[in-house]
Amino acid sequence: MRKRKEVLQIVSKVNKNVQNDNKVEENINKNNKNVNKIEQKDNKNEKKLTAKQQKFVDEYLIDLNATRAYKTVYPKCKSDEAANAASSRLLRNVKVQEQIEIGQQEIQARTKITQDKIVKELAKIAFSNATDYVEVVTRPTIRRVWDKEEEKYVYEEGDVYEQDIILKDTKMLTEDQKAAISLIKNTKHGIAIEQCNKVKALHLLGQHLGMFKNVQPVIQNIIPKNPYNDLTVEELKALAKQKKGDANAKDIK
Repeated sequence: MRKRKEVLQIVSKVNKNVQNDNKVEENINKNNKNVNKIEQKDNKNEKKLTAKQQKFVDEYLIDLNATRAYKTVYPKCKSDEAANAASSRLLRNVKVQEQIEIGQQEIQARTKITQDKIVKELAKIAFSNATDYVEVVTRPTIRRVWDKEEEKYVYEEGDVYEQDIILKDTKMLTEDQKAAISLIKNTKHGIAIEQCNKVKALHLLGQHLGMFKNVQPVIQNIIPKNPYNDLTVEELKALAKQKKGDANAKDIK
């Protein structure tokens, strides 16, 4: 009887210990659940932007102009320098960066515009040439002479040759060549074709490939502004003829 009683006491103690262990484990699980809830709440708060930060992200995604976006969100900021400095700080904010990336992905999904497409379009501009659209031709001058037999003026080729610029028919251009044209218009001097900015396209391509990181100031300094860059082909021809006439007038004097 004594042994049986001792055994029952031992069994009872073991059961109590097991129960206590179960309670400890339950408490640990409850604590873990509470910790997880707190962590999830903290994560949500970390990902959530303030109203003004979100508005800045929305404005920035319109044209990627951080200074303009900041001045839109904070209209009291009138200085571009101050807005530029403040917007730069915002762009370094991890939460802001994440929301901008999410926004760009959504825009890409809607428009189906990929980096590959953009790079291909830039390449069309970057590697286009003026000779794709115009051709310099050399031909004899036409002179007006009196034909004694016919007793009338006739036109014949002279011994002097001149060069001229002619535009190529757009039907003869490839799709890539057409893509590099920014404007075709009628002017008082004739049809004018304007190409997209080749240097800028090359620079953007280089940036995409990780080039020109320390070259931008040098490029700006070594490439002077061409005073004839905005002139059309016909305007250039008219200017060349004018200068030629001025030179002939000087020779006569």
